[in-house]
Amino acid sequence: MITRQQQPTRRSCGQTVVAMLLGVPAADVIAEMGDKGTSGKQLAAFLQARGFKAGPVARFRHPPAVDPRPKLPPLAIVRIDWGRDRKRTHWVLWAEKRFHDPLLVGDFTWAVGGGRLYSYMPIERPAST
Repeated sequence: MITRQQQPTRRSCGQTVVAMLLGVPAADVIAEMGDKGTSGKQLAAFLQARGFKAGPVARFRHPPAVDPRPKLPPLAIVRIDWGRDRKRTHWVLWAEKRFHDPLLVGDFTWAVGGGRLYSYMPIERPAST
């Protein structure tokens, strides 16, 4: 079960998504990854170093009015782009058939206000030992 965390700083959405996956405080992940924003490659490498399978990244190929949720894998990190130039990005977690947004307190649907779902990275948890 995912425990939602709110990102502690403006540029720590990726670190907070990883923290939710790992079940640790976001501050622990930020202490290792820093607080300067993250790329998908950085998120994948961090998770892979802890036994997760991450990737490959897939882009959404749908018009904005089409609900992409049925096509998402059970667990994924999703990138949202917004802004006039689409250069503002934000990471959210797709798990338990819903989005877990580290920026918002409540849930949101796939119709993200002003933004669009850009890509996703499937995640597989490590096998239990």
